[in-house]
Amino acid sequence: MTGDFLSVRDLIQKVELPDEDKHFIKSSLWREGATPKITSHLQYARYRRIAAELKSKYGADVRSSVLFVRSPDGVFLTSLEARIAEWESRASSTLESTQG
Repeated sequence: MTGDFLSVRDLIQKVELPDEDKHFIKSSLWREGATPKITSHLQYARYRRIAAELKSKYGADVRSSVLFVRSPDGVFLTSLEARIAEWESRASSTLESTQG
């Protein structure tokens, strides 16, 4: 699946569906590769903001549980953090190559 999952995520939240269905849709989209790679600083900031919101929604003890990691929000948070880490790694490598 292509496209900006964050836009779809906002739409999913506005639709009148049971929470369980919304969670299923979000996790299904993520599993289909719907969390695109970060290509701009704006997108990076947006991913960080959403990840921070998810982290504040769930305590550290909950986030470390297997049930959370496997939940739709846990899968989504993991995918965001993976994309953030990729971006930061690329940015760090780019900075090092320009300095060295």
